[in-house]
Formats: sequence, structure tokens, C-alpha cells
Amino acid sequence: MCLSHHAEESWTGLAADPQALAAFERAATARPQDPAVRFNVADGLYKNGRYDEAAALFKALGSDAASPLASE
Repeated sequence: MCLSHHAEESWTGLAADPQALAAFERAATARPQDPAVRFNVADGLYKNGRYDEAAALFKALGSDAASPLASE
């Protein structure tokens, strides 16, 4: 899906909202193996100042072979 620049700004700004983070966390509960959902949670954690939690989740995504973020 291609987002316009304005729509992308609106979408990425959502993660800084604690309610958006809660929604991402609910989505992760429903789809715990989905790397895109887990990335959104990590991004939301980071944007809400929860840096240690975000770093741990980003690191886990980087080491998960099923994740498109996996390190080679």
C-alpha cells in the first residue's frame, strides 16, 4: 500500500499517542507472530519514550528469522 506523504505523517504520528500504542499492543496479542504488528508496537514504545522496551523488541525482531528485519 502506498501512502501519500500527508497520510504517512498522520499514520506515523499515531504511534506517539498512548491510545494508539494500546491498540498496537492489542493487535500484537491477536497476532503475536506477525513481525509488522510487533514492529508497530516497538515503534509505539519508542515514540512514547519507553526506549528500553522498544530496543528489546527491535532487537528481537532483528534476530527473528521470520521477520523481514532479520539480520543475516
